[in-house]
Amino acid sequence: MITENDILLFDIITYSVHSFALIKDINDELLSGNKNPITQYYLDWCKKRLPEGAPYPFNPGIIWMYTSAILVNCKRWLNFLPKTKISMSDPKKWGLKTAELRFPKDQDPSIKRTVRKMRNAISHSNIDLITGSKEAPWDAYLEETKFIFRGKDDFELKISVPNLARLNAAIYETIDEALKPHRKRLGFE
Repeated sequence: MITENDILLFDIITYSVHSFALIKDINDELLSGNKNPITQYYLDWCKKRLPEGAPYPFNPGIIWMYTSAILVNCKRWLNFLPKTKISMSDPKKWGLKTAELRFPKDQDPSIKRTVRKMRNAISHSNIDLITGSKEAPWDAYLEETKFIFRGKDDFELKISVPNLARLNAAIYETIDEALKPHRKRLGFE
């Protein structure tokens, strides 16, 4: 049963999603090369807070924070995820089709099962990061940078930063859609 506390917790996650979107939009402005108050503020902030330079705000660290918030805190709602096999999933939505999966017990697990395994890997700190070439263009660097989630049963999933961002968004959107009727029932809309 979905309770008022469930909706309140999901609202906190929604605030995180909005903050993530803001960081992504600021990053896009920086990459565009446009000189405007947003980019100037960011560069001034970096001079004050980060004397060693001005890194792009959308980076593997922010993806890691977002992934942890989505997967660990959404455990109670992972049953809303589809049982669609990875091989049949939409790569533009879920980002899993091109991920490198090694899972001898189930060569083509469902999205739901895969996300549960990823969640367990995070909860047990069984993850690694492979970073791309710092000399590569930013988009290529993010594509080359991969998180590796490991779990029991020889589960291992290697997924790029952009695809992990897609997966996080799809998980959030799926849960958000499933909670909408409960939001109305509990008087949140």
